[in-house]
Amino acid sequence: MAQNEELRELRQDLEHSRDAYATLYDQAPVGYATLNPQGRIQTCNLTLGVLLHTPRSILEGRFLADFIIPQHRDVFQQHLAATMESETVYRCEISLRLNPDHPDHAGKGGHVRHARMESRCLRQTEEAERACYVAIIDVTERVEAETELRKSEQRFKIIADHTIGWESWLDPDGALLWVNPAVEPLTGYTVAECMAMADYPWPLIHAEDRQSLQQTLRQALTLKKSFKDIRFRATHKQGHVLWISLFCEPVHGSAGDFLGLRIGARDVTEREEAERLQKDIEHIIHHDLRSPMISVHSGIQLLRGASNLTSEQQYILEQISRTNRRGLSVLDNSMTLRRIEAGTYTLRPTAVQLHEVAEEAIEELSDLAEKRSAHVALTGLASLQARGDPLLCQTLLVNLLRNALEALPAAGQQVHISLSQEEGLAVLRVSNPGAVPECIRSRFFGKYVTSGKYGGTGLGAYSAQLMATAQGGTLELDASSPGRTTLILKLPLYNEQGVTPSSTGGLPVRF
Repeated sequence: MAQNEELRELRQDLEHSRDAYATLYDQAPVGYATLNPQGRIQTCNLTLGVLLHTPRSILEGRFLADFIIPQHRDVFQQHLAATMESETVYRCEISLRLNPDHPDHAGKGGHVRHARMESRCLRQTEEAERACYVAIIDVTERVEAETELRKSEQRFKIIADHTIGWESWLDPDGALLWVNPAVEPLTGYTVAECMAMADYPWPLIHAEDRQSLQQTLRQALTLKKSFKDIRFRATHKQGHVLWISLFCEPVHGSAGDFLGLRIGARDVTEREEAERLQKDIEHIIHHDLRSPMISVHSGIQLLRGASNLTSEQQYILEQISRTNRRGLSVLDNSMTLRRIEAGTYTLRPTAVQLHEVAEEAIEELSDLAEKRSAHVALTGLASLQARGDPLLCQTLLVNLLRNALEALPAAGQQVHISLSQEEGLAVLRVSNPGAVPECIRSRFFGKYVTSGKYGGTGLGAYSAQLMATAQGGTLELDASSPGRTTLILKLPLYNEQGVTPSSTGGLPVRF
């Protein structure tokens, strides 16, 4: 009896174990099936039925190839044949065609899932028919993500490869990762030739500009910093020289990791030549205009020595003299502004009597003030001395005062100029009724920025700030008072014991 009881308990344990393994088999996250050598499904788990949207009772006895898209059936048959010949595990990827009659696919002509198949041949005895044990793993999400990624990469590659400009990508160490085909029409070098260069891009760069550009790119890589409009010369494969404008910007991955530099280069040879021609013309005009104006100045001095001039004639002579001086200062300032923009201007500071400068500016623009029925009030420290260039200060204040008078919203209003000393600086304020439009406040000192002024060039505030910076000062916009605009000029105070020349940075230096 005890032996029978033990056998009964053992049988129950075996049944429980079998049921557990059957549950594990049927509920596994992977589809399982046993195939005969022809690919017919002998047994399968419930998961495969769910994956194919077909009941297990219908699957068993069907050929698995019936559920594989036609394009992949040859792959499956080769996989099955190879599996049946050895006990090695074979793998392949196929696309499954799900049951088109399933309610989820009504009117859709069936549905496709992507799967990885892992198979191994099973043979218990030499006489038994061989069978293939197959695991089918759904990899649809991965395949669709990879497909979308490939499409995205292809789209971006097409865009990058067909940009007009020469584009490159350098890794964090400065080695070339990618260059687009636009490099060839620009420099004569093919993509393959560039990728083979151990020291790209230096064989393409003019020898005299390599060191400057190397410093710029080294700084961009080290500081992960952007640079714009870096001018340099490139040498074409055929030997001729062309001018290039380069910009570079750091590239970061989705996790914020630094991936190197993107470099864009554009051919600006025509623009460079045009700018050079413009500069030459300006120099010629400056010389050709200045010479006769100097002669006029000499003539005025001779006439002043005459004793028979009437008071009216003396007045006219003074007007001609002032106009001539103003013309000379405009010519000289135009060349000075060019040097400031190019970063080659050197300041040789002296004492600037700001009160006298303001009085001269008011006198010079008296006709405009009279035309606008406006009044200009000058208040503050009459003895205030700034450290700077008198001619630059004069031109700067004339620009600010002219802008203020032209911006008055109505006739009969007043522009106020005040002079003060604040925190060791000479401070000059020009204030007028009328508010700067919100749309241009953030770029008020930008080149060619103007709003609502007929015939305005947008250069007055721009050039004024350049001249302030060139003298070691600042020019700021204060639009905090409703309906009013104030420009604040701050310059170093004059110090007789420490006046030394200084260079300004100007705009970025061209290489």
